Amino acid sequence: QGQDYKKLSHTLDETNKATELFSGNAFTNKNASISNFKAEIGKANLIHLALHAEVNETFPDQSSLIFQSENGYEEMKASEIYNLDLGVNLAVLSACNTGVGEINPGDGVRSITRSFIQAGCNNVVTTLWEAPDLSTSKIISAFYQNINQGSTMASSLRKAKLDYLQNIQSTYKHPKYWAHLILVGGNEPESRHYKSLPYLIFGSLIFLVLGFIIIKKK
Repeated sequence: QGQDYKKLSHTLDETNKATELFSGNAFTNKNASISNFKAEIGKANLIHLALHAEVNETFPDQSSLIFQSENGYEEMKASEIYNLDLGVNLAVLSACNTGVGEINPGDGVRSITRSFIQAGCNNVVTTLWEAPDLSTSKIISAFYQNINQGSTMASSLRKAKLDYLQNIQSTYKHPKYWAHLILVGGNEPESRHYKSLPYLIFGSLIFLVLGFIIIKKK
């Protein structure tokens, strides 16, 4: 794109929490590419994407996720995600505005989240506005911790937000720091099987951290 993106300093905390809870391998920098993502998603039961997003509210199918490539950055547009065959139980999209898009009566919100659901994700954790780096990382890390302990997805996210509010100073208790994260889709009553399954982490540590965690299907 010829554009630089703000470094997401705390996104590594999300991936570090995942490596703490689930054994796996880490791939960084130029390995966090669209081609590698596509090569691995067929094995996935959980995908975590920690990166930047570009939202086009006028033409929502042109909204995109920003990956890393040998030439800098590359975009995966919502229209391309629609055509993937994911079959994933949970996708976590911690980029900004991934749940934002044009609202069509009778059709709902056409967003990046919508493209993941259309492609076969049963559940998506998404964002409704700009995702503050630090608070998002704290909540997502706690979310995974709660899932690892056997809580449902909805309960895990709720507990993570309550824990954040109980342990953060008053300045950062405003809803803009925590209410942006929501769960879309059906709820899974049993999530403990994630604990022992392998996953892959992809990340960029140059101008931003790009990452996706893939937990393989049984």
